[in-house]
Amino acid sequence: MNSLAIPTAFPGIPNAISIGDLLVGGAPTKEHLHQAIAQGYTAFIDLRANGETGVDEARDALAQTDAQYQHIPVAGAAGLTRENAQALDAALAKTNGPTVVFCASGNRVGALLALRAHWFRGASPEQALRIGREAGLTRMASVVARQLSAS
Repeated sequence: MNSLAIPTAFPGIPNAISIGDLLVGGAPTKEHLHQAIAQGYTAFIDLRANGETGVDEARDALAQTDAQYQHIPVAGAAGLTRENAQALDAALAKTNGPTVVFCASGNRVGALLALRAHWFRGASPEQALRIGREAGLTRMASVVARQLSAS
């Protein structure tokens, strides 16, 4: 990811940002998921924690399609782990086309993409933090910055 991150006009998805073949942001509704499929998105990665509003609905809605769906539960700052960043890296490697990565607001998406960039893609801590911010990192920026500087 680079400076190609731009806010997108994807209808209704909170904080939607387009980064190349990735659409990142907050929680889509069932209708948003179907719109994304109609627009050519083929894979969906849900970073909301187990039990969060909409997780079951997204899984069920996508099970009725040919789209890939992966759930990587990220429970707030405690879920910003090397294991979850690696799971996201592996999930993104398996996608075969445009992909939507989402959580409730987009903050966890940006956080995990920053950690992935540093731990698995060779980005410096500064580059990784910029990548995260471009991808929706906001409130967890200080937590991510501490993790990046500690590794």
